[in-house]
Amino acid sequence: MLRTKKLHAYVVAFQAFLLFSNRLESASYAASLALPSVKLKLVREIPHRDNIESFVFSFEGNVVATNETRYNKSNYGQCVINVWNAKAWTLQRTFSFGEALGLSSDGRALITKTDNNAVLLFDTKTGKLKRALKGFRQNVVVSPNGRLMAGKTRSGAVGIWNTSTGKRLTSIRANGLGNFNYFSPDNKLLANTNFDANATNVTKVFKVATGKLISSTRGFGDASAPIVFSPDKRTFLSAGTDPNWKCCPELPQGQSYGDGGCPVDYAFKLWDVDTGKLVKAVKGARTFSDPYAPRAFLQHGKQAIYSTEYQFDVRSVTNGKLLYSGLERSSEIPGPRQRQAISPDGSLMLEFVGFGDSKTLSTLCVWKIQQ
Repeated sequence: MLRTKKLHAYVVAFQAFLLFSNRLESASYAASLALPSVKLKLVREIPHRDNIESFVFSFEGNVVATNETRYNKSNYGQCVINVWNAKAWTLQRTFSFGEALGLSSDGRALITKTDNNAVLLFDTKTGKLKRALKGFRQNVVVSPNGRLMAGKTRSGAVGIWNTSTGKRLTSIRANGLGNFNYFSPDNKLLANTNFDANATNVTKVFKVATGKLISSTRGFGDASAPIVFSPDKRTFLSAGTDPNWKCCPELPQGQSYGDGGCPVDYAFKLWDVDTGKLVKAVKGARTFSDPYAPRAFLQHGKQAIYSTEYQFDVRSVTNGKLLYSGLERSSEIPGPRQRQAISPDGSLMLEFVGFGDSKTLSTLCVWKIQQ
């Protein structure tokens, strides 16, 4: 275990959000960092070769699917889906095609999308195809409980399907380019973000059961950047380029802004779901990666995790204040921290650390969130 002085030195020197312990021969690792009423503990490090692009949780949290890309000589660029037992963290099954969109509540069914936008349901135990769903065009998402799907149809509308029966439940008219969809934690609301004809970002919130429009907001954020509903689904959080940010001026010949390029300033806005009115706007982060977007709420909606491809932070929802940053990290595991995901119940965070190039061993880190 790290001594108190060493832990203090890491916190002061690096301002790290997560600290790693010394590697033990039993491959059991322990590290923790206290946040205001929040504690994250590293419970597992799994050596990994392939590049993990994203994580998918089952609603009960017992199964996790990882979308991965292989870069070895024989399978360069091949997309695979690995299904894990999230209790023992053992690999259950590998699917050598498609993209995992979601899992059923109990993790027995895997919902995938092929390159031609066909949606297929597989049994995670046997690997057998259970059902094929058609009618989707793009941007298909699965609800947290795995029972519903939403996606843009060939007609341009957003359809909502029952994943068990394949029946379309309703269609939502959400005109615009993009059509990115996000379910609320209780699966009853759907937020749709897109660009209208004037290239203005529009976010609309609908009732899933009826397709009825609840509210609409305009003019802030990137239509492809995620939005996050609060635990009580009364508000949602979005991030976008700070309106006061000015593009970096062109530098004289021979000068540059460094490896990161020109930084971008981000701001955060909290919106009322029922009215679409702005509840609060706060200044946020300066980052070199785009987009800097909210991922999950912590502390019953008082804090939120934001991340880019290589960074994640915990900030106050009230004032945007940075509480802890995951930009820096211990050098015990080589490579950048590239992907993070929070379980539906907020009890786990998964993180992919490394280069994912098959030449250097990367790591799948499992963190326990104690709130």
